[in-house]
Amino acid sequence: MTNFRSKFNYLVFGLRLLFFILFVGLFFVFVFKVAPSFYADNKLGVKLILGLLAGLFLTIFLPYRFGKLLLKERSNIILENGQLILKDAITSKERYLEKTDLNGFSTTIYQTKAWNFKSIIFYFSNGDKLEFPQFLYWNFKDIKETLVENNVKYLGHEPYRWKWFDTRQYMYD
Repeated sequence: MTNFRSKFNYLVFGLRLLFFILFVGLFFVFVFKVAPSFYADNKLGVKLILGLLAGLFLTIFLPYRFGKLLLKERSNIILENGQLILKDAITSKERYLEKTDLNGFSTTIYQTKAWNFKSIIFYFSNGDKLEFPQFLYWNFKDIKETLVENNVKYLGHEPYRWKWFDTRQYMYD
């Protein structure tokens, strides 16, 4: 059994927080400054519809997305004496996992034109899933190997498939 601590990338978390604050601020600017100006001429035109759609996207979806990422993707993986622990990188709250709590983990790659982002997905016995994206951990390359060495079941590699605008399909549900 190998002891291991993932090294959380607080820089990425800080950038996500900064973008979240920026987009929440844009929401208030849009609601109180921009949106009323669209209605000023009392015409329902293409400019009004496109402006409102773009404004809604920027001021509702993006804060939602960054807020969701801030809340969900912030766990450190710790393995000590065969015990798997998930530690919140912000609050330091620890969650001790029993062997029955975790069905296993898989790996996936989210492909873009510029990069391929790797991710590890934990599958819990209660149906929950938790993703650990590559760019949030300085020592990401060591996580898979350490989990396997500590007898955490490796379910395999799964393709990244979109389900909806902010969710994905999981292969090992």
